[in-house]
Amino acid sequence: MFGGEERTESEKRLDGKYFVTVRDRDWYWKAFLPEGEDREHPACNPFSSRGKSLRGLSFPKSLVVVAGLDLIQDWQ
Repeated sequence: MFGGEERTESEKRLDGKYFVTVRDRDWYWKAFLPEGEDREHPACNPFSSRGKSLRGLSFPKSLVVVAGLDLIQDWQ
């Protein structure tokens, strides 16, 4: 799961429509990340300016399936 400080369209559109709200996700990240960090931390958002370059890394082929009501679908 990825995230960032800027809200995506799916987060805005789907907030509270299913099980998880944006407020819930904010709490999950706050509980997970080191104290004082935000959702631009590389563990949350590897594509932020603070993340390490993934260029040149070899990843196995993957299939990512995202549910239609998943409010983090834009981060996948």
